[in-house]
Amino acid sequence: MRCPRLPTLALVALFSLGLSPLAAQVCTPARTALVLSGGGVKGLAHIGLIRVLDSLGVAPDLVVGTSMGAIVGALYASGYSGRELDSLVRITDLERVFQAYDLHGPQRLRGLSPLVIWERGSGGIELQNAGVSEAAVNFLLALAMMRGNLMAHGDFDSLPLPYRAVATNLATREPAVFARGDLAQVVRASMAVPVVFEPVEIEGEFFTDGGLSQNVPIAAARQAGATRLIISDVTSGTSDSLNPYSAIAVGEQLLNYLFTQDIDTLPGDIYIKTDLASVGTLDLDRGTVAQVLEEGYRVADSAIGGGVCLEPRRSPPAGRLPTVVGAVGSRSASADEASRAAEVLRLKAGEPLDLVTLRRRLAVLSETQWYRSIWLGPSGAGDTVSFDMQLRPTPRWVGGLAIAYNNDRGGKLWLGTVNRALFTQGLEGSAFVFLGRFRQELFAGLRNIKRKGSYGVTPTLSVSGALEDVRQFDAQGNEQPAVPVNELVGFLGLERRFYGRWSVAFGFETRLWSEADTNDRAAGGHLRVMRTTRNAESHMEADILATGVYQRIAVLLAPRFDIDRWSLRPYARLGWGEGLPAQLQFPLGGMVGFPGLHIGERLGDREFDIGLITRRTIMGSVFASGEVALGRTAFGGGLVAEGGWLLGGRIGLGTDTPFGPVGVDYGVAEGGRNLLLFRFGRWF
Repeated sequence: MRCPRLPTLALVALFSLGLSPLAAQVCTPARTALVLSGGGVKGLAHIGLIRVLDSLGVAPDLVVGTSMGAIVGALYASGYSGRELDSLVRITDLERVFQAYDLHGPQRLRGLSPLVIWERGSGGIELQNAGVSEAAVNFLLALAMMRGNLMAHGDFDSLPLPYRAVATNLATREPAVFARGDLAQVVRASMAVPVVFEPVEIEGEFFTDGGLSQNVPIAAARQAGATRLIISDVTSGTSDSLNPYSAIAVGEQLLNYLFTQDIDTLPGDIYIKTDLASVGTLDLDRGTVAQVLEEGYRVADSAIGGGVCLEPRRSPPAGRLPTVVGAVGSRSASADEASRAAEVLRLKAGEPLDLVTLRRRLAVLSETQWYRSIWLGPSGAGDTVSFDMQLRPTPRWVGGLAIAYNNDRGGKLWLGTVNRALFTQGLEGSAFVFLGRFRQELFAGLRNIKRKGSYGVTPTLSVSGALEDVRQFDAQGNEQPAVPVNELVGFLGLERRFYGRWSVAFGFETRLWSEADTNDRAAGGHLRVMRTTRNAESHMEADILATGVYQRIAVLLAPRFDIDRWSLRPYARLGWGEGLPAQLQFPLGGMVGFPGLHIGERLGDREFDIGLITRRTIMGSVFASGEVALGRTAFGGGLVAEGGWLLGGRIGLGTDTPFGPVGVDYGVAEGGRNLLLFRFGRWF
């Protein structure tokens, strides 16, 4: 029988007597530094160690971090407790950083997810990573670090816990230890994994991930005067298995090849190694994050609970936030650009500083794609903080390309460009071409996007022309000759985007079309409300057209719920129309198709179908999926009238790749219908 450890028995005895337990073994005082290594998502294990230190009443004299260790360390040094950090990480959508790029433009284009992106800025035309949003990373860090950034006033020794971040000078390849500057910008430099993230320019020099030069920043801590170290190391060395489709995983593997560090500890140091070799660097789903947090706590509690020498201290000071705005300007941008940014952020010299408002306005700016980054550059002392903002506008011109294929509809491609300053500042132009087996379309749009206020109302003009073959089938699912349709559509109206990926458009639409040697035209009002997910999937859509010739209402509700390795997506699709031309009729199952039927089959001016799509990650990026659906279409009558209902289901296997999802699924429906589908890319 295994006996409990002596410290555990002592604690039980003390609690039973109503006495206060000794927090940790008392030892000779020393200047103690908490040293946090890099390691991607594995670095979240550092939070477990911080929780243990908090429970023992131990606070270090200094915090030093690299890469993910720099992120966790900066938040801890800013006054967040271990429990607060644990809760914050569990509720934050960390996968937001690795999201599909959303090309802004008229709402008609919302949700397009490019495969390839190219931008033209001051350095010419450059290809960008469509799987990692640089702006999302920068703004997420700026928001997370804001409290500490304002407390520090540009001096990291002014934080509740003095702090250092380690990056690598790209020119000299030497470690750079930052004790001053914009906290969020410095942390961003420390985590700039090569290949995945861009280097960060600070004071005319470029910096990249600190792991290239000092992944476990022991030397930096000793240089800062620490005589005893508490080291949290989550590095795992090179991996025998690698997901070649993950940019950050490839980048982390390159770091492992380029840099191997001996751990140089001294007597009195506490070295804690958390083995997370089985955890992928980019495995940011909630289940994995919870696993890392719990393992970090378990290992730290076991290591420190074994009677190591730690000096109990009072809790670090809470820190004091400034309350008044001092000077506001920018050395990196023109006076007009700085004034516009300050207006949106509501920063005005001499006015009270409202942290909640500043956070909210910065979050709004993060959605606009006006800036690649905004570093606040705080300075000053006491209750007053001044801002020397470093503004990096997004490139004026951006282009994108995507392809998709399934064996039932063939291939489809779009190619387009958005110019954010066409002819003059504030006028955005866009042009897109869509090519597919059954539909070819040209689209052009103009928007007035003056940079004032939050999202505001945006005047929009767009024109599109299309050639389409509307698929026809008999009752048994045999394909019949298609109906050729030519159409020209113009829209003039107003749009507004809202924080949280909501958008609304309302205006006047005119449509001219020819079908089967007949010409027709219609004009009227068009309202569209849409919310897309971070992967450019439609979460909710409502589209209403009312003209003198036809009326059309289409609604899609498709929320998504992620539970550990499971993803659940119930959906409901509703369509109602009168006098609809062929190209506006509703196919059962929409453009993703009903299980077992051809895509575009069973047209009608009434549609109602509901279903549930489930998906479970099997291993890495491989997943299994299943769907069950019930629906009907008809011409005339009620949406839920008797007759015509169809039940179907399908199962499949797939994987996520840089080109989008790839998979195969087999669907069946009542009446002996079945269809095997191979899918490639995100359909649009």
